[in-house]
Amino acid sequence: MTAFNASPGDGSPGGSLLGALTGAEAADFSKFCSYFPPSDQDNCNSTYSGLPAASLKTAMPTYKNVVVTYAAIDGDEALVNVTGTICDPNQTPSCISNSDPAAVFDSGKPFTTLWSESVANSSSYTPAPMTKVNGKWYIYQGSD
Repeated sequence: MTAFNASPGDGSPGGSLLGALTGAEAADFSKFCSYFPPSDQDNCNSTYSGLPAASLKTAMPTYKNVVVTYAAIDGDEALVNVTGTICDPNQTPSCISNSDPAAVFDSGKPFTTLWSESVANSSSYTPAPMTKVNGKWYIYQGSD
């Protein structure tokens, strides 16, 4: 496992995504939640704060061989493409893998279409939607 030390808003949507995954993998919910937009951090923290340490490891997302391959940025929105596998026990299916470094970015679709598809789809691989809030990149939660 590679540790990623990006902080929220490090100037890179891909770095922020990898930082969040590192926090989740370490079962460090406060670090993980710091990569959510400020308006969503309290909700994230309350979701995980009451769990015993042993339960955090199974409740948080995990990843294997994740590498950022592309990031498309349009204003305050970004889509981050990764290869590897990300598992989230709170989603169905719980694990989604991608081996195509270009994935949907080579489809010829405009950014707005790819954004809508990524936000709406959790059943197959789509790039991770990220949002910039007050100049910092966070994992998009649908409310900012």
